[in-house]
Amino acid sequence: MKWEFLINPNSYESESSSHAMPKRKLKRKPTKEQLRNLAKGRAIRKRNLLKEKRKTRRPKRKRKRKPTKEQLRNLAKGRAIRKSNMTKRRRTNGSLTGGTGDVNPQILTMSWDHEAGATLKDLQFHSPVAKGLFAKANHATVMEVLKVWFHLPLYKIVTVAATIDFRRCCVATQDMSGVIADGRLASVYAMAEQYNEHAFTAAGSFSTFIDNIYVYDLTDGTGHGILVAGDYIYMQSRIYPADTALTNWVVKMLYRFKNVSLTEYIGIVQSQQ
Repeated sequence: MKWEFLINPNSYESESSSHAMPKRKLKRKPTKEQLRNLAKGRAIRKRNLLKEKRKTRRPKRKRKRKPTKEQLRNLAKGRAIRKSNMTKRRRTNGSLTGGTGDVNPQILTMSWDHEAGATLKDLQFHSPVAKGLFAKANHATVMEVLKVWFHLPLYKIVTVAATIDFRRCCVATQDMSGVIADGRLASVYAMAEQYNEHAFTAAGSFSTFIDNIYVYDLTDGTGHGILVAGDYIYMQSRIYPADTALTNWVVKMLYRFKNVSLTEYIGIVQSQQ
């Protein structure tokens, strides 16, 4: 009798392969639906991260409400009041003009004829400041003189030997009353004078050149001039020797108004008398 052994091939392989490496499971490729869902999830996470960053960096601003008509009217009134106060301060606190706010100077022109044969002539002109003008309480308005232009007359033609002509013009705060004025008088605050030597003879002729326009600067270098508080501006013209013809004299004055205290006003008037 023959014995036949039935051998299970599976059992044999399992025994022989019990010490072998286990088989790896093959990964399946994701479907299109899974890829779409994955992309959506990434986009949502990214969007959430950006929102969190914005919250930490920039807090949400509260929406401003539109102002009412009443608020707008009050705002306009406040601006107008502030603007008027600023203009008042500029007018009253001007360091250059003493509170008048008039920084633009004016020109006063004075001219007169010096008669032939006369060597001395005194004149007076009204001041542009009205008498007793008070800009505000305890303050008076005076004249601040900045510059004076002297336009002296031309010299006559001579046909004689060498001679000298002399001319002088003085501006003062007092009437000189026939007294020959020069820079030694305390009341004289501007002056121009010139000498001209010339000759016309058969032996020879000559003449010196002299400018007939003079500018007298009365400012201190920062725009402040001298203060004149009188009611009149006094002039004196002198010619020596006397001309045989009428001569015309012109003086221009650059000035502006200035407010001073009554104490300073009285001191100016007393010092200029």
